[in-house]
Amino acid sequence: MTVALTSWEPYILPDLPAVPHTALERAVRDAAIDFCHDTLIWKEWLDRISVVALDDDYSLTVPAAFTTYAAIEGVYQVYYKENGADDAQFTPLDPTTEDEMEAELGSSWMFNQAASPSKHYVPASEPTTLYLWPIPTLASVSGVLVRAYFKPLQTATLLPDFLYNRHQNAIAFGAKSKLFGAKGMPWYDLKEQAKWLDLYNNERDNAIGAAMKGPIKKDQTVRFRNWI
Repeated sequence: MTVALTSWEPYILPDLPAVPHTALERAVRDAAIDFCHDTLIWKEWLDRISVVALDDDYSLTVPAAFTTYAAIEGVYQVYYKENGADDAQFTPLDPTTEDEMEAELGSSWMFNQAASPSKHYVPASEPTTLYLWPIPTLASVSGVLVRAYFKPLQTATLLPDFLYNRHQNAIAFGAKSKLFGAKGMPWYDLKEQAKWLDLYNNERDNAIGAAMKGPIKKDQTVRFRNWI
């Protein structure tokens, strides 16, 4: 489900009544992009990828349901299974980097081959290309399952509804900070910009903390032993 950028108007216009709709929508979108980048809170499963023998690189694409408003921010999890195996046989591939592999194995590491991969990496210069290592020598139909971090497109007019239902304030605060910080505009006010940025940062940090804890409410109190 999605919501329009204009859904945030009631939470922004009372403080910025002179802002045109185009500027408001742009600020909401940019705030949502920042929030997703800062928190990595938006995660989706990609369509399954078929492994081709002796092919190590695979393009990551946004599922059809999200193509009009979402982009891939990064890779969260990668799973692999041998050809014909049940879904219960998916196992995680460890994340690595090109620098890490070269330091460990030398410059020829990228040419290593094996029946199945054990690691994956995404080059910084190719954020939507997944590489498998070692290079798999056996094919596997729908053998790779990827869960990715998402963010709104720069052209998005819609946002996923969880950003509105659960993080409405964060996006509104971030948008107001951007609007008040727009130099040359009649509403430009650095004091207000700093105030709303602080509020956004607080909401962002709370969202990161909640994501780390998960839905289970754990007692965070530190208990000391009764030393005699």
